[in-house]
Amino acid sequence: MGRTKQTPRVRTPHRRVCAPSSSSIPLSIFQSIVREMFGTSKLGMSKKALMTLHEATESYMIELFKDANLLVIPPLITLRIQNLQLANRIRNG
Repeated sequence: MGRTKQTPRVRTPHRRVCAPSSSSIPLSIFQSIVREMFGTSKLGMSKKALMTLHEATESYMIELFKDANLLVIPPLITLRIQNLQLANRIRNG
């Protein structure tokens, strides 16, 4: 039996990828923020509406951070508030 020569594997950088069902913002914290924003208003919110708002908010925030990350000056690795403000200004015109 002859041995076959194995080619070395090319290592790719590991990136953490979130599953679609997981969320970056915990629902309980998001829910308390929404309640605080509604304040003393008598409006209620269904569970489905809260989940939809949670998903939309999270998607917006993730995309905003991705855009702001593209604006980071190469020698720096820190995301600054100016990057977020500029990304928001570019997105909203």
